[in-house]
Amino acid sequence: MNKALVVGPNVGVSMGSGGGVRVAAKMAETLAVTGFAVSLCAFRGYSLDHLDSIHNTNLAAYRDKIRTDYLITTRRDDQARAGSLSGSLPIHVGVLPISMYLQYIIRKFSPNVLIFHDDIPMLVKNRLQGRFTILYVHFSYATRLKLGVGDIADILTPSKESIEKLLNPLLRRLIFLDSVPADVVLANSSITAEFLKQTWNDSNVMVLHPPVDTTLCRSTHPKADLVVSIGTVQPNKRFEDIIQAMKTIGSNSKLVIIGKYHQGRYYRELQKLIEKNGLAKRVEILLDATQEEVRDFLSKAKILVHASRFEPFGIAVVEGMASGCVPIVYEGTTSGPWIDIVSKGEFGCGFRTVNELSEKIEKILGNESAFEYYSERAKKRSKMYDTLIFKERFIKVLRRFGS
Repeated sequence: MNKALVVGPNVGVSMGSGGGVRVAAKMAETLAVTGFAVSLCAFRGYSLDHLDSIHNTNLAAYRDKIRTDYLITTRRDDQARAGSLSGSLPIHVGVLPISMYLQYIIRKFSPNVLIFHDDIPMLVKNRLQGRFTILYVHFSYATRLKLGVGDIADILTPSKESIEKLLNPLLRRLIFLDSVPADVVLANSSITAEFLKQTWNDSNVMVLHPPVDTTLCRSTHPKADLVVSIGTVQPNKRFEDIIQAMKTIGSNSKLVIIGKYHQGRYYRELQKLIEKNGLAKRVEILLDATQEEVRDFLSKAKILVHASRFEPFGIAVVEGMASGCVPIVYEGTTSGPWIDIVSKGEFGCGFRTVNELSEKIEKILGNESAFEYYSERAKKRSKMYDTLIFKERFIKVLRRFGS
């Protein structure tokens, strides 16, 4: 039987929640269905049952084929603290032990196929020979270190940013920087692909968009004058821009920010901004919502706003579109939602300033024909990112194994 080792995102730091883990989980499920024995490997991670409950996978049904290899197994009731190790500690702290652990697992499990996410640890170099190696990149730390791009400074607190800068020389020694020893390099978007080509001076990068369960995202409620924005509560998501935009929108409209709690200081700043502008009755921040709650809000909303300046892809945007929401996304050269998903305005709207955002929201909420036009186009566009499409394309990549 062929065997595949699937390493978690952020160089194997975690196998918990988040879009990166969803890709890894869907890959593992696809591999098991096609006859592979699979190991999910990470510094810390959830059980198969808990991964299934988060990512709409069916991993537990393949317990005879799928195993987990974690240094730390996180219990279900630890979810609030688990997420990603990098949320509490710099990623550099996790890369060294997981690199050493990977050497052991590769030797013990002896996989034919190795699948890494984001970067490949230097310490496993000697274990790659004779194995088919795939690298799937959400955004590479090699790119951040070599090109100085990304949103990492916006995510970290000043103290954590200082620690990361201090530890960056260590990370440079732990991951491949100048070239990458993978048979296939996959990028989650055209933006990521372009940065990878510059990082490794290699044009042989394929785009494989992340899987989205569009069939679960349906408009089952009457649409209301509701605006939704989804993302981890941290500065790079720029929720303050959306709050400011709501000041000039009709008083019957409402904004719900649905986010994973991450930065207490930023969360408090947003709450103060809501109070300062007299929006307490019209703007709500919902923390750590369940998938069912997210889908319920998307089903009711007319608009989904994504304000990040730097976003390689944006799964939440596709989920909103599948639910019939009109996407209004930041219009920029590093905005995956703008370039890859809404195709520069063909399937949604873009904005650059808070005033433009206000105008676009007002246009959609105040014009039913405009809403219906973009809503229908958004729903049709979302289908190209469905999980079935992802699995079909991933299987085509696997066919290169042994060819």
